[in-house]
Amino acid sequence: MSDEVLLEVSGPVAKVTLNRPSSGNALTGEMLGRLVEIMTKVQRDSAVRVIVLTGAGKYFCTGMDVRKGVNLGKSKPTAPFDAVFKSAKPVVGVLNGPAMGGGLGLFCCCDVRVCASESFVSLPEVAVGVYPALISAYVVPTFGPSRSQYMMLTGARVSAEELLAAGVAHATAPLSELSAATSRVVKSLLKNSLEAQQGVKRLIQLVAYGGGEYDDGK
Repeated sequence: MSDEVLLEVSGPVAKVTLNRPSSGNALTGEMLGRLVEIMTKVQRDSAVRVIVLTGAGKYFCTGMDVRKGVNLGKSKPTAPFDAVFKSAKPVVGVLNGPAMGGGLGLFCCCDVRVCASESFVSLPEVAVGVYPALISAYVVPTFGPSRSQYMMLTGARVSAEELLAAGVAHATAPLSELSAATSRVVKSLLKNSLEAQQGVKRLIQLVAYGGGEYDDGK
């Protein structure tokens, strides 16, 4: 359903919200398809300079909805993640609550990451006999091989404080102050050249990930 991923544009900022709070914002095929549509739309909106990705309710995202299953049709399984990762405009991931599995994958696709100090992340797939192969291309470069391996093997939770210390998160704040912390990060992005920021994204992706493509909306 279209209301399960919301888009709110205010001046140069587009806010994208995963909106299934009663299900921990667990991802369905419909949600992921909608996310791709929204990301494509904001790439083409020349007024938008920064994108904010967050969740509604107590969770950022609890991963894939295993009850409903995830069917992306003819799209590549990585398409929703690449829509965020390869965005031509900076994406700020805002962890309003826990992120697990595919939710952590989406968070890792963001360029700048802000966390509520009460939040945590985890990769719990191993507990049910699977492993997070799909999102590993985004998680491993973000956390590094050693920490990623530990998280994937144990399913251990990593706190916001640990994320900040590891350089995965760039700012943390109590949930009551998360909006203000996010605004400060957004303002720091808006004061700089978008063209230069796009060059930075290409450079980092080339050096760290082995690829330098992004979606310029054309």
